[in-house]
Amino acid sequence: MNDDLIEIHALLRVEQELEALKAEAGDLAAAVKKRRDRVAQREAERSAAEAELVTAREAERALSRQVDDYTRKRDKTRQLIDSGTAPDYHAAERQLVGCQEVLDRLEGELLEAMDAREIIEARIEAAREGAGIEQARVRDALTRQSTRRPGVEARWKELAPERKAKRAAMPRDLLRRYDDLRGRQRPVLVTVTDGSCEHCHMRVPPHVIQNFDRGRLVTCSGCGCWVRTVVETDPEAGADEDED
Repeated sequence: MNDDLIEIHALLRVEQELEALKAEAGDLAAAVKKRRDRVAQREAERSAAEAELVTAREAERALSRQVDDYTRKRDKTRQLIDSGTAPDYHAAERQLVGCQEVLDRLEGELLEAMDAREIIEARIEAAREGAGIEQARVRDALTRQSTRRPGVEARWKELAPERKAKRAAMPRDLLRRYDDLRGRQRPVLVTVTDGSCEHCHMRVPPHVIQNFDRGRLVTCSGCGCWVRTVVETDPEAGADEDED
């Protein structure tokens, strides 16, 4: 294999591993943040529901007081009617009917208020349980991070100087092309299979493949990537190219 190709491959391997380490460290930190954000979300949900619960309980108490007041008023009116001591019987009858109508409405509203309060209490409990679950997940994420981070950092410290040395040793023209390919998100090194580049699928001329076979550093004219390996899976393809 061409010496320059060996150096390009070695630099690419080091840089790809460094990128993988950086991505892993980022994923570990992101996992911790994600879990903490969810804990904060659950706590915010609980706080909001607790604030609603204060209002709901006050509304329920107010309705309960009104029910008690109208119950007493209804019962007193009925007592006056039953005892025959009502100053105006017909007015007392109307008042009794009116009290009962108001009571029916208030009792319905009270039941609705009680249901609403119970729903809010269930939300608070669910948010509390959810926060507990997310807190456990935060601890798990922190454990994974603390377990893996020392190894990631140690390997980074090993590879960073190696990367620097390899870049310094590489000829500037090769390094410029290498950085250009990396900057454009291209694979740098490609395999030519049955005469076609695996990246851009352009046909690679036979004389280019022959130069590669002679140990020269060659590139695909379509995408500019360096040829790393040449593979022939179809014997007839190679024969056809030789005939051309």
